[in-house]
Amino acid sequence: ICAVPSLLLLLAVLRSSIHANCRIMLCMWAVAQLLVYITACWLSVQYIFFEEEYFTNDYNPTIMRTYILRWYGCSWFTCTCIELGIGLERAISIRNPSEYYKSTASYFAIFAYAICSRDHSLVRETREHAK
Repeated sequence: ICAVPSLLLLLAVLRSSIHANCRIMLCMWAVAQLLVYITACWLSVQYIFFEEEYFTNDYNPTIMRTYILRWYGCSWFTCTCIELGIGLERAISIRNPSEYYKSTASYFAIFAYAICSRDHSLVRETREHAK
């Protein structure tokens, strides 16, 4: 149910006439927010159906719980970094709105936000887990 506003935002942004930078970053944010919801649901399913407990007496998480929590942290961090990028993008657009609106998408800035927002420890552990 929590994903409905994010999905509606994603559809609204895709159909709107806002600048390409804002459209791309808002879509990236909505997808990252959906990943937060998915991992939270995944963690709940893991707790309820597989581990059958919410908290242990000694905090010794299972491998799967650790894996899910890393994905949750990564998606949350990505969402936060993209929000920062959207704020910076809006600050840049305020300087000269007419020039900004006529400019093309800055794929370099969007790529930089995407690279900075990924959690390198998750990527490394995912590769090690796959071996």
